[in-house]
Amino acid sequence: MARLPAIRAVPLLSRAAHPGSSLASVEAAILATDKLVRELLLHNQLPINLLGDAPFAAVLGDRMITPWQCLGRLLGMAAQLGSDNTHPSEYARTSVIV
Repeated sequence: MARLPAIRAVPLLSRAAHPGSSLASVEAAILATDKLVRELLLHNQLPINLLGDAPFAAVLGDRMITPWQCLGRLLGMAAQLGSDNTHPSEYARTSVIV
């Protein structure tokens, strides 16, 4: 799973997450978030629709989760894109999106 491109891995990982807080769900969510952040940093083409563009829509635009779960996923991704976790040039690009 770690070697799959984000466009293929993220939808699979988002299906592995379950409403319960099992270890597998947590690990899948972490890996999906990591892949989304990497995709955003490496292939940043503005504008990006986080709810509609693949692979982001597989996690953030999932109609099977509640709005607060979507917000939690978005905040998890945004936390990894903060100024303390990214290079200043990366932060400048991604802060426009987030």
